[in-house]
Amino acid sequence: MSAEIAERYQTSFFNARRLVCTECTYVTGQAELHSYTEMGVEEYEFSAVLDGDTSKICRSLNGKKFKVSQAKPGVNYPPMHPFCRSVANAVLPSEEELDDMWGDTADAIGADVDFDEWVKNLEKTPDGKWKYQKPLDKSGESGIIEAGSDTVALENQRYGRNKDTLVNKTYISGGEYRRKFDNITDDPEVNKTLYDCAKKALTHRNGTLYEDMYWIDTDTGDVVASETAGNIEQRVKYSAATQKTVASYSSGRLATLHNHPASMPPSAGDFNSCYRNSYKIGVVSCHNGRVFAYTSNQEISEDLYNLYIGDYIDAGFDEFDAQIKALEEIKRNHDIDYWEVF
Repeated sequence: MSAEIAERYQTSFFNARRLVCTECTYVTGQAELHSYTEMGVEEYEFSAVLDGDTSKICRSLNGKKFKVSQAKPGVNYPPMHPFCRSVANAVLPSEEELDDMWGDTADAIGADVDFDEWVKNLEKTPDGKWKYQKPLDKSGESGIIEAGSDTVALENQRYGRNKDTLVNKTYISGGEYRRKFDNITDDPEVNKTLYDCAKKALTHRNGTLYEDMYWIDTDTGDVVASETAGNIEQRVKYSAATQKTVASYSSGRLATLHNHPASMPPSAGDFNSCYRNSYKIGVVSCHNGRVFAYTSNQEISEDLYNLYIGDYIDAGFDEFDAQIKALEEIKRNHDIDYWEVF
C-alpha cells in the first residue's frame, strides 16, 4: 500500500508509509471504539508501548483512564502522533472480570505500570532490544513513606501531581514573569488581567495535565467567561454558557488565555479556535514559565501540522522544537502569527 501511494502521488516511500501506518492505527482504533460502545463499555485505559522510544505525550497518558464518550484521537486516544504505537484497552466493571477474561495480559502490556518508574529500570541489550530489570522493593515493611523517596513521587502522581507539569510558584509570582505581560496588548488593564489569569490557571492546575481558560473583554479588561472545572486532560471544553458569551461579542474584541501543562507552543486547535471565534489575540501560559501569544485569520489543517511535526521529529528534533519548526512552515503559507513573549 505504501509503495502504491508513493508511486501514484509521487512522494517518498517514508512519507507514504507514515501515512499508511498512522491511518491504519486510526481506523483500527475507531473500530475498537465502536465495539466498546456496542458492548456498553464506559471507560478505556490508555496503554503506551514501554521502551526507550516512547513519545513524551504517550508516556504521560500511559495507564490513565478516560470515558469512551470523550475519546478523541490526538488528545486522549490513539493515534497521538504519526507512527503512534499506543493502544486503548477496555476497562471492565470489576478487576475480577478483568482477570477472568484477560489473565496476565494487562501486566504484560504495562498498562498498570507507571512509565517514569518503569523506564528507570530499562537496560538496552547489545542487540538493541530493551530489557526490564525489576527494581528492589523500596517501600519497606513499616508502611511509612520517607521524604525524598521514589514512593513519595509515586504518591504525588496518584494524587494528581505530575512532576513534568509542576509550576515554579515563586517565579510566576515574581516581577520577571509579570513583566512578560506588560506589552502583550496596548491596554495595561488587559495585560494585568492576562497576568492575573495566567497566575490563577498555573496555580490551580499545578502538577496536572488539565487546562483552564479565560476570556477577557479587550475594551474593559474584564474577565467575561472562564472554564476552570474541566476534567479532560490537555483540552478545554466550552460550556453552553461560555459559547453564548463568546457569540455575543463582536469580532476582534475578546482575548483568551489558557495554560499548557506540557509547555508546548500554541496548537493547531488553538489557532483554529482563535479564527473560528474571531478572537483578537490568544495567550498560552506554559507550566515551565514560557508565554506565547498568537493570532489567526485562517483555518489550518491539523493533519498537515502533525505531518510537519513528524518530519522534524524524524529529523532528530525534540517535540518542542519540532512544533516550533512546524508552526514556521504553516506560517509561511497561512495568515497566522505567533511569538514567544519575553
